[in-house]
Amino acid sequence: MCEQPSVPTALRYRRTLGRRVDFVVTWLDSLSITSFGWIIFAVAAIRAGISFAPNFDMRQASELRDMGWDVALGNVWVVILKTFGITERVQYEALAFAILVLFVALTIGVVRRLQPRYAKFLFVLVFLGPMGTVMMGFGRHDVFLIFGAILFVAGGPRRPASLLLGAALIVAGNRMQSLVMAVAVLALAALPEFRRWAKPGALLGSFSVLAVLGEEFLADQSGRATQSSQFTGLIGQSLESFVLTAPLLIYAMFGVAWLIVAATVLSLPLLRSLVVLLALVVLPLVAMATTLDGTRVAVGVSAVPLLICTLWVFQRMSQGLREDQTPRVLALWVGVALLTPALSVGAGNVGTPWYYVWFSINFWTDVLQA
Repeated sequence: MCEQPSVPTALRYRRTLGRRVDFVVTWLDSLSITSFGWIIFAVAAIRAGISFAPNFDMRQASELRDMGWDVALGNVWVVILKTFGITERVQYEALAFAILVLFVALTIGVVRRLQPRYAKFLFVLVFLGPMGTVMMGFGRHDVFLIFGAILFVAGGPRRPASLLLGAALIVAGNRMQSLVMAVAVLALAALPEFRRWAKPGALLGSFSVLAVLGEEFLADQSGRATQSSQFTGLIGQSLESFVLTAPLLIYAMFGVAWLIVAATVLSLPLLRSLVVLLALVVLPLVAMATTLDGTRVAVGVSAVPLLICTLWVFQRMSQGLREDQTPRVLALWVGVALLTPALSVGAGNVGTPWYYVWFSINFWTDVLQA
């Protein structure tokens, strides 16, 4: 009796892989929006490494106590630390981590409520893209700016409360970045596809101008340097740093979100696509090249314009998809995001995943052994 021919090994592997892919697709689709958001955040933290990266050096507690409010208003974290009377790094780090977790929870809640149809796609972009990589360095002002951008865009132009609170948080995060961001939003709003963002862009611009002028006034009264006054002194070093790491900087400014940039540009006529490139790429590139913070600056300046374009791309995509196709597109989006490296580039240095974590581990080891 002749034996039946065995199934070729390649075909068997293909079927096994197909079943596993189907399992992942079904599992991701079955997750609630909240569960999906927290899982993606946890994956992002493991992938990029989560660490304490403060804006303010707390080696001298007396410096913080003696600092006047005119100086403190230049840094949102210094305002928080002075308000709560925090003068030790242990307290600062614990509070910063708590605020990060709070903002992640608020992000999941806000997106789930205001953009339920695209929530899972947005979580992948925010947490597994460069925004998430920047957020993982908690203790900096970036978390305020990024959450403000999410609130500003997710609420849409018809929700004044989310626009006002979002704009306030963006400006609190960084006044100069919010000013460039507002210019980028207004550039996008010149196009018919994004015209409804003209008034929100003007609102953000007004907040930013008032904040910059307010800081200039307070600085003039106290005789201290401002962000704008430090700009010219560092521009040479900034340009040198940019040239040295330009390819990695250009990649790291968007990571997986380069797909959103490409989808937006390719969906528009030539002249309109050039305007999108100006708002999404050129302005962040100029800001990144003329400052030392690299990726953080590009992420901050492009946050609102990128989220606006992301929603527009997802809306167009959903119109051409059947309901049963969405889970597979989501799984593909997650897979591509996981394959893109999480890098943070600045001051000529490349921060690879988990690089900065060891500094926090060494600090806490010393604290626990003391």
